[in-house]
Amino acid sequence: MDLHDDVRPGDMQPPKFLLIEHFEPHVGKIFQFEGTSYALPLQSIISKDQPLPEGIKRRPFTLVFRAPRQREWLAEGFYRCRIEDGPTYPIYVAPIQTMHPEFQDYQAVFN
Repeated sequence: MDLHDDVRPGDMQPPKFLLIEHFEPHVGKIFQFEGTSYALPLQSIISKDQPLPEGIKRRPFTLVFRAPRQREWLAEGFYRCRIEDGPTYPIYVAPIQTMHPEFQDYQAVFN
C-alpha cells in the first residue's frame, strides 16, 4: 500500500486501510475538519507496542486531538480531515471526557 494515497476532492474513500504510519508524521500538525470551523492539532497517538494476534491486519491505535474548551464542541461523526501540509482522510471523531478544564479532547479510534 502506498502511504501517500489520499482522498481525492469529492471522494470519501480513504486508502484501503489506514495505519498508524499514515498519521505518525502529522503529530502536532493541524487537522481541519471540513464543513466546520474546527482546526485541531493532533495531540498524540496512543497504541500498545505488543505482538499482534495472528490474523490481525493492523495495530489498533487512537488519535487524540485537543481544542480550547468552548460553549459548543465538534459533534461526533465522520469528517473529511485536511492535514496541514498533508493528505485528506475521512475520520470518525468523537468528543471525550477531558480532565483539564481549559481543553476539550477528541478521539478517532482505529481497531
